[in-house]
Amino acid sequence: MNKLKLQKLRETFFPKKNFGLRMLLLLLGITGMGFSMSLLLKVRFGGDPYTVLMNAVAERTGFPIGNTCALFNMATFLAVLPAGIGYFGFGTLANMFLFGYSLQFFNWAMAGILPESMFRTMPVRVTAFIPAFVLFILSTSLYMVVRLGTSPYDAVPILVARRIKKIPFRLVRMAFDFLMVLIGFLMGGKVGIFTLTMPLFLGPVISLMGNRINARWHLSD
Repeated sequence: MNKLKLQKLRETFFPKKNFGLRMLLLLLGITGMGFSMSLLLKVRFGGDPYTVLMNAVAERTGFPIGNTCALFNMATFLAVLPAGIGYFGFGTLANMFLFGYSLQFFNWAMAGILPESMFRTMPVRVTAFIPAFVLFILSTSLYMVVRLGTSPYDAVPILVARRIKKIPFRLVRMAFDFLMVLIGFLMGGKVGIFTLTMPLFLGPVISLMGNRINARWHLSD
């Protein structure tokens, strides 16, 4: 590993500014993703492409969702590590394990607090969907804007776009997400309106949150 890669890895793991605050916001963001995704799955409007695939694999294999996410992330991480080392940091590790196991925990907790019978009518489902949708988008944005490393799943389209420079990253990401949704759907995963609308909202919200957070706490190096 050359010195430039080591320097990039060190900067991603230990940024010069507000490391403690970034870690706190990172953990809040990923835990918020787990909570809001659990509620989104309850209302049956679909999950994000990653969760659609992970749920399908978990249901097919009988593995708990937390273990499914961890195993998938570790395999993907090892596959992309040589080319993507500069993109990984504490945010990578947190996303690899915390999201899946927090989703598993909140699924278990909500099963006792919010029974399936609560979500039989469309008005109740829509009422629960709106705050869950907003929280998931905000939580995902928070995990991204602190810039402590990307998840293995997110690293794949980044590295593909680096190799295929003629195709814009946005199109590469959309194609990758669509492929994951298709695989998940073919395996029995549940696709819904959230799966289709999330990509439309995530980019603008990340930009807005990034500007406001940096203006308040100056997280940029």
